[in-house]
Amino acid sequence: MKNRVSVRVYGSQEIDGEKDSQQTRVMGEYYVKDGRRYVLYGEMMEDGGKVRTLVKETRNGIIVVKNGYISVRMNFCEGLTDNSIYITPMGKVNLGTTTKYINKTEKENGFIWEFGYSIYMDGQYVGENVLGLEVELG
Repeated sequence: MKNRVSVRVYGSQEIDGEKDSQQTRVMGEYYVKDGRRYVLYGEMMEDGGKVRTLVKETRNGIIVVKNGYISVRMNFCEGLTDNSIYITPMGKVNLGTTTKYINKTEKENGFIWEFGYSIYMDGQYVGENVLGLEVELG
């Protein structure tokens, strides 16, 4: 059964010594399948493109799948380097991530998943990122 939830998506990145952070709050769906938790939500990009994001909890990590204006499937597991193709309207980019940490925190009415990772484009180091989801069950 899918439940409507409030999702705060937050992130930060440090590239060439410059730090940037952002956050947004969206309504989404939450469900459990085969003992794994899933969060599904939509995002609007700055230039109007729509993206559907599915975040899936695995035994050892988290999988993020984005479809729409941009498309990518990324696997985050501590110590794992994952390679994927990041598809945008401008073209495809070879994207690599090395997961530094994953924190899963349970709350009374929800949970927080946060993970930090190094990011590489076409094999070249770009910077450090943090992505987090704070899910509030209704």
